[in-house]
Amino acid sequence: MQVKKHRYLLGGGVAHGPKGNVYKARKINKEEKKSSLISVISQKTKDKNLIIFEDIKDKINKTKQFIKFLKTNSISNALIVVDLKTKKNIELSARNIPNIKLIDTSYLTTYDILKYKQIMFTESSTKELEKRLLDHE
Repeated sequence: MQVKKHRYLLGGGVAHGPKGNVYKARKINKEEKKSSLISVISQKTKDKNLIIFEDIKDKINKTKQFIKFLKTNSISNALIVVDLKTKKNIELSARNIPNIKLIDTSYLTTYDILKYKQIMFTESSTKELEKRLLDHE
């Protein structure tokens, strides 16, 4: 018994077919990213939503202690930008709190700053961020 092959059953791909939204993504230059980050931080400063606090040298083990720290400083929806030493000390106690995000200075983006109402920096993280933003100019 012989099977009849139809033209539409032979298969094959489409040459230069649609690529989806991948090619529509806009590339942003490094200088544009840096200037947008600077302008958003300055806007938060003007709105008085920027807080700078001392580096946390003691380890905070309990989430209750960290929540108490946030309540005493009236912080509810915040992005906390920390250096590596402070991150080790408070990461475990801060990760389970809603509307609080702990981020390292090197991963700070404009989107993160716009997403949260307040920004908190440690003293060391401000120096690291300043070094990162002013290095390439």
